[in-house]
Amino acid sequence: MILTMFLVSIMVFLIMELPPGDYATRYAFRKFSGSGTNITEADIRNIRAELGLDRPAWERYFTWIGGIVTRFDFGEAFAFETSVNNVIGQRIWLTVAILFSTLIVTYLVAIPVGIYAAVHRHSAEDYGLTIFSYLGLA
Repeated sequence: MILTMFLVSIMVFLIMELPPGDYATRYAFRKFSGSGTNITEADIRNIRAELGLDRPAWERYFTWIGGIVTRFDFGEAFAFETSVNNVIGQRIWLTVAILFSTLIVTYLVAIPVGIYAAVHRHSAEDYGLTIFSYLGLA
C-alpha cells in the first residue's frame, strides 16, 4: 500500500508538471494583465523564486512529499492563492454530506432489491435485478 501511495504521488506530481510553460508565467500574466504593466523576464524569475519553482523537479517533489508526511501540509494551491489544506477544508463538509447521502440512498435501494431478488430466486425479475445491479456497480 505504501508503494502504491508513493507511485500515485509521483504520478500526481508529474501530471502537475506536464502543462507547457510553468505556473510562474501564468501567474504573472494573471497578476499583471489588467494593470497595464509590462511583464519582464525578471518579474517571472522573481515569481519563480518566490514560489520555489526555480528549484529542480526532484527537489520540489521531496519538499512537497516531506511536508505531507511530516506536517500534513499539502503546500500552496497557486490557483486559489491559499494553502491546499484551506481548499480541502472548505470543501470537505460538502463532500462528507454527499458521501452520506449517497450511502443512505444506496442502502434504501439495495436492501429492498436484494431481499426481493433473494425471495424470487431464478426468476426473470431476479435476473433483471442482478443485471441492473451489475450495471450500477460498473
